[in-house]
Amino acid sequence: MKRLLVMVATCALALGAPITALAGQPNKVDPALMEPALNPAFAPWDCWRTANSIICEAAVSESYSGLEVDFLACDVGQIYSAGTFASTARRVGDAQGRALKTTFRESYLEWFTADPDGSGLALRSTGQRHNLFEYSVAGDPSTATLSTIGVEIRVTGPGLGVLLQDVGYRTWDSEGQLLKFAGSHITAESFAESHDRICGAFEQEAERPG
Repeated sequence: MKRLLVMVATCALALGAPITALAGQPNKVDPALMEPALNPAFAPWDCWRTANSIICEAAVSESYSGLEVDFLACDVGQIYSAGTFASTARRVGDAQGRALKTTFRESYLEWFTADPDGSGLALRSTGQRHNLFEYSVAGDPSTATLSTIGVEIRVTGPGLGVLLQDVGYRTWDSEGQLLKFAGSHITAESFAESHDRICGAFEQEAERPG
């Protein structure tokens, strides 16, 4: 599951302003002027100039079903997910377009089932986080840090409570070295325990008389 295994490639939340309605927004700027280049997965970007900075905003959303969950290997067979995902992005740069910070606000809601059509037992998976890139030297990715803040993943089931959870914050440098963290994060040991509980829930459901 990409939201569990990949924390650097997408988005998150705390400092970004809401996406604005840019119809009639004055002082529009070509997004290609920004350094480093804006994330193409969010294109098209809208950029405009303020008194002493350039601001860019974009958004993506999707819905999906029958998606194979690659981090769950249960005896009952393949586990599938269906849900919705949305993310907004905001880049703030200096007057020359060199990045000062980029924030992403990301949220999703999905359901895990043992059937691709979504029938049977459904476990609820949610996440809501902010990713914040901050540049100590404007426009230079080698000086950027990445902080993730919020709920990376929380899986719950009816009558089962919380089966899997990763929540808190972490900060990495540009080379992926962890600088600081707080909260309750998934470890190899806690994931193994959660994996067994999740698979156990599906296995008990499969054993129920039809």
